[in-house]
Amino acid sequence: MENMKKHEENSSDTPMRQETDNNIDKNIENTEQQTIETDTEKLLKEKEEENQNLYNQLLRLRAEFDNYRRRTEEEKNRKFILGKETILIELIGLIDIFDKAIDSADKSSDIKKVVEGIHILHKEFVSFLKKEGVQPVETKNRKFDTNYHEIVEYEESDEIEEGSILKEVQRGYIFQNDVIRPAKVIVSKKSVKPETKT
Repeated sequence: MENMKKHEENSSDTPMRQETDNNIDKNIENTEQQTIETDTEKLLKEKEEENQNLYNQLLRLRAEFDNYRRRTEEEKNRKFILGKETILIELIGLIDIFDKAIDSADKSSDIKKVVEGIHILHKEFVSFLKKEGVQPVETKNRKFDTNYHEIVEYEESDEIEEGSILKEVQRGYIFQNDVIRPAKVIVSKKSVKPETKT
């Protein structure tokens, strides 16, 4: 009987206990759900902050690169202007020599002095070009080379090997191993003998 009484107490206690257990389970689920939502929100917020930091870094890097590019361009332009200035100073010196030659030619009736002045000018100008790294293209006793020469005319010749340069029409120039103007030349070719009719 006592067992029965205990069983009845347990039976009547079971629905209530089950309801309590259900409430506890729901509370646990709600707490877990809230924790998951809180963790997700926290993680999302961290990722948003991380993205914002990365975006800010990108903006700073872009600004730094733009500044670097601008400074580099300014430096390049400054060096270019300094290079031009150096060459212009040299050319002004050559103008001084021209002025002296013109003055001498105006005062002198001696043609030899005028020619001598022209030779001095030429020598000074060639010296200036050489100092700047400009060299003439070689043509004397040379074979025609498409890298350095431009044919303006052919001349027939049986005495000189075909493809040899006979005459330089206009001097060519090389700067830093690059041809800046090819030499214009006349080149030999074999004589074409007229056919004889038999």
